[in-house]
Amino acid sequence: MLIETYAEFARMLTAQLYANRHVRELEFDDFFQYALVGLMEAVDRFDPIFGVDFKAYASARISGAVLSGVDKLCEQQQQISLQSRIKRERIQSLTEIGEDAGINGSLFQQLAETTIGLAIGYFLGESGMYRAHEQQTDCPGYQRFELKKLCETMSALVEKLPVQQAHVIKGHYFHGHAFVDIGRSLGISKGRVSQIHKRALIELRLLYEKGARLNKLL
Repeated sequence: MLIETYAEFARMLTAQLYANRHVRELEFDDFFQYALVGLMEAVDRFDPIFGVDFKAYASARISGAVLSGVDKLCEQQQQISLQSRIKRERIQSLTEIGEDAGINGSLFQQLAETTIGLAIGYFLGESGMYRAHEQQTDCPGYQRFELKKLCETMSALVEKLPVQQAHVIKGHYFHGHAFVDIGRSLGISKGRVSQIHKRALIELRLLYEKGARLNKLL
């Protein structure tokens, strides 16, 4: 088979591309798997009737497949890295809520405040996801209905926040922006964004509790 015959040629071409790589974190096997895809495409589409040398034809296919595949892989890794950074920033800010509570309260109160902040943050994240993919949830009917209600409630409460707090919450949870990017758009530091995020979650909790009390009175 042509694939077996030219597999070593694909490996040699991969070695050249790998030696000139710009992203050092990727492994040789990452490059080689895309090279094999390019080789299979070349074998599938090659027509000797045109008198073109197979190696010359395959080289373009292999190089294109490797470069395209590596670009996609790098983009995926960047997205994963961004999401990890966003979660770290969020947890750090939420932990600060608990630390503030711990100044005048017990360790239990500190943990409770942090847990409540995490829960609000989780539902804000779900709210952003729901807004983006409203009909693409795997939840059963009743749970989907409850999730929709909660997402609508959270979205409505965010609109009641002061402008700067709402901007931070929307940017971070609904659009997936890191604190540093939000800070750049507002002309403030990442630390200041973290403080605003912390205050916004506290305000959201108070607004939610106020709404719950009003519902009980009705």
